[in-house]
Amino acid sequence: MMSEPKRLHPISAVYELGKSLKEMIIPFIVIFFVGGKDEGDSIWSSLPILFLAIGAVVVLVSGLLKWYRFTYRVEDGELKIEQGLFVRKKRYIPFERIQTLDLSESILHRPFGLVKVKVETAGTSLNKAEAELTAIKKEEAAALRKLIAEAKAKPADQAEETETEAADETVIYKITRKQLFFLATTSGRAGVVLSALFAFLFQFDELIPFEKVYGEVEELVRTGVALVAAIVLAGLIIAWLISVVIAFFKYNDFTVRLIGNDLVVTRGLLEKRTTTIPLHRIQAVNMKESPLRQPFGYASVYLISAGGGAFEEGSSFIELLPVVKRRDVGQILRNFLTDYQFEAELAPPPRKSMVRYMLVKTAVA
Repeated sequence: MMSEPKRLHPISAVYELGKSLKEMIIPFIVIFFVGGKDEGDSIWSSLPILFLAIGAVVVLVSGLLKWYRFTYRVEDGELKIEQGLFVRKKRYIPFERIQTLDLSESILHRPFGLVKVKVETAGTSLNKAEAELTAIKKEEAAALRKLIAEAKAKPADQAEETETEAADETVIYKITRKQLFFLATTSGRAGVVLSALFAFLFQFDELIPFEKVYGEVEELVRTGVALVAAIVLAGLIIAWLISVVIAFFKYNDFTVRLIGNDLVVTRGLLEKRTTTIPLHRIQAVNMKESPLRQPFGYASVYLISAGGGAFEEGSSFIELLPVVKRRDVGQILRNFLTDYQFEAELAPPPRKSMVRYMLVKTAVA
């Protein structure tokens, strides 16, 4: 019964433990290396190990307590969540406010038939859900989604029509191997990988002798520019390969289905994510053509959907078609986005306006 308080699957405690350890890994490394500078058998040399042990125990115990104190249930048309170690927090979310339930499966969830559920309501930001159930059974997630759909269903005289619509399922887009390879190789995320690497290294500026490293690099530059160029090129290639692997895992089996009045997007290899987009929440369609993909006639399509806060208050940016031929966009979208016109005729400005345009831009600059 969904009305009875339920706890998350025990694997949720392991999930919380891993997340806490991830947040504390940098302080642990700093304490370990700083402590490693003390030599001898003095009590001070063993303090870092003691701190690490105490920290690990605290994280483990807090993770278990968070799991034990977290309960959820469905009652009176609301999703009721209670949590908190010392201060008991209660959150009641009416079904009417719930816009979508986004599901994801990591390699930690799949062996147990579990999913992580993110509850999104009108006004929540793109990166922060209203509530999150980190590990529940797939059957429970399906039952919760069904209850919410029934609560928002049409009147009884239209119930049969609603059930028929909900049963219809159409695959409107599925990424091919060729498209996945093209997307991964032109993702342009090598710079992001390098930035993340440098940001991670600078967390240890007190431990890494950067002055000595800079001196070695300066000496290397003096000895041979060709060698430095080869090292830089090798670093860029490695960063590009890492970005290709990341894109492959992220967009593998990217599929968009139309189920009733909802768009359901699934993607991912190691972590399978499911995002539901109600058609009535779509506010705009955005098509992007990157410099790497434009010469080949490929583009990416995004939806601006009500309910988040990515670029404008009350809206969110959702990737719908990660890579698709520009000429095929209208053919794919016009069947369910009937209010949009995808073959608009665009006229270039007259040539005589170019001189004035250049003069105005030059004056402003």
